[in-house]
Amino acid sequence: SDLCQQLYDVIRNHKKEDGTLLCDAFIRVPKRRQEPGYYEVVTNPIDLLKVQQKLKTDEYRDMDDLATDIQLMVTNAKAFYMRTSPEYKDANDLWELCMTTKNRIMEEYEESDHKGKIILKVGRLPRKVTRQDESEDTSESSTNPDEESMQPYEDLFMAVMTATDPIDNNRPLHTVFQLKPSKKLYPEYYDVIDTPIDLKTIARKIQEGAYTCLSEMERDLILMCRNACQFNEPGSQIYKDAKLLKKIIAAAVTGRKQDSNSSVFSKLTTPSTRSKRGSRNGQLVIAQTAGLRDEDEESEDEDDDTADVEETDNAQWQLFQTIRTAPNSQGVRMSEYFWKLPSKRMYPDYYKMIKNPISLLQIRSKIKKGEYGTVSEVAGDMNIMFENAKQYNVHTSRLYKCAVKLQKIMQEK
Repeated sequence: SDLCQQLYDVIRNHKKEDGTLLCDAFIRVPKRRQEPGYYEVVTNPIDLLKVQQKLKTDEYRDMDDLATDIQLMVTNAKAFYMRTSPEYKDANDLWELCMTTKNRIMEEYEESDHKGKIILKVGRLPRKVTRQDESEDTSESSTNPDEESMQPYEDLFMAVMTATDPIDNNRPLHTVFQLKPSKKLYPEYYDVIDTPIDLKTIARKIQEGAYTCLSEMERDLILMCRNACQFNEPGSQIYKDAKLLKKIIAAAVTGRKQDSNSSVFSKLTTPSTRSKRGSRNGQLVIAQTAGLRDEDEESEDEDDDTADVEETDNAQWQLFQTIRTAPNSQGVRMSEYFWKLPSKRMYPDYYKMIKNPISLLQIRSKIKKGEYGTVSEVAGDMNIMFENAKQYNVHTSRLYKCAVKLQKIMQEK
């Protein structure tokens, strides 16, 4: 419609005080080869070229539809770029421009009694948006609903993601709660649990602005823990983890309300955990969790990828499947730690220490492409992968122990 085109034109042509286009960073998404890390974080890329294409094909019913795509574009940018970066600030300003312009167009449209074409005067952004705060804390200057209230959700989510069990070598507690159990492998779970929920779902709800207050997110997290306790036996590890995580969630919420860490929270987390929480970009972790793939989704991909090799009883594929599906004592696949390489943005030290990084996903791709001549070559890459994990992680960590176990399984195979 004409209204959508006007809104797009303002966004596309608005200039900053230095004369450059505000939308420069949003015209095209980064190329996958040049910025592969972007696609580890962003699961649904979109840019202004895509928006323009959808305009030309009349895919937008109204300005709200267009604004939804702009919001996705802004959310993607803020998930990938650091808070202090120019791109992050431009994303905030672009959203402010979008909403201000959209409201102005609607006002003029209503005043004109829906007659004739609206001529919109394009001015500068309101003063609060164009003027850079002396502290350059752009995260507090935007009126984007996601941005205004994002920090409490980030803090609570990071409290969960960095929570550890202090009596078990500070083992991370969040791992088994990231994804709901597979419907194919655990159909009985869905007979018992009325409202399944996982950290992936909660992360997506944060991204989409589905929570109107922190207590709603807290209820989802508590429900997640309650589900685990309901389905699993009281003496099981998952049951114990759920109980401990529930205490940490309650303490984190209480601590935020009191504007200080509660004694319970201090006891249940370590100094190193708290320092990680301060250094990590919460939005990045939320975006990565929201982009996780369910076991059911992966199994469908694996069925497609391996249909031809299974017919020939391929030894390379047999070894891969053995490692891919090997469970720990709780029935969780140990290979999840090795499926993808660590994020370069979150773990730059990994790539300084590890000279030959490789993941199970890369090994699967090489098998599929026929790049291995023998099963020994597959085992060679797997051995490098496990040695990398042992080199980077302390010997008491869960990941180190999984690497040792899988390496032993591989050698026995």
